[in-house]
Amino acid sequence: MTCKTDIIPLFPSKEELFSLYRHEKNARIGRRFLAMYLLRCGQKFREVAAIVGKSVGTVSRWATAFLRNGITGLLPKKIPGRTPRLTRAQMKELDADLQKNPRDLGYDFSNWDGKRVSHHIKQKFGVQLDVRRVQVLMRELGFTLQRPRRRSEKTSKPAEEAWKAEFEEKKSESSGPMTSSSS
Repeated sequence: MTCKTDIIPLFPSKEELFSLYRHEKNARIGRRFLAMYLLRCGQKFREVAAIVGKSVGTVSRWATAFLRNGITGLLPKKIPGRTPRLTRAQMKELDADLQKNPRDLGYDFSNWDGKRVSHHIKQKFGVQLDVRRVQVLMRELGFTLQRPRRRSEKTSKPAEEAWKAEFEEKKSESSGPMTSSSS
């Protein structure tokens, strides 16, 4: 793509168009430069469309954009996308909240998850977000899914160690010397 610092005339000559085409790294934009070069050389819209592999209507739109705005008419426009539901300030505030224990914020649970953060966002900012979108936001903020390890309430470290020692003892007793009873 052309650098913004390059000085390119609004309506370049055939040679300049060909040079732009040859040096363009983005194939989509290069194809547009080539089409304008071919049109400048006197080719018909139908011929140019066949050469660049696009429809006559597309080549015509490119030519119209080129005639109105020069080279900048051929460059793709940034598609903005949807505006974020949370502002940057709200995202910073949410990040600070997620750094805290939920119990410090008045909740009766100890770990954040998508559902709970979605509820927190609804309560604090009045914005309803789906759980999956909240999970994506959490990932963007640098959080990863952490699940606590489950342990049986009946086990204890000393009881577990005693059982392992007993098991090893029985295992060594049963694997003693083998006697054959072949008479």
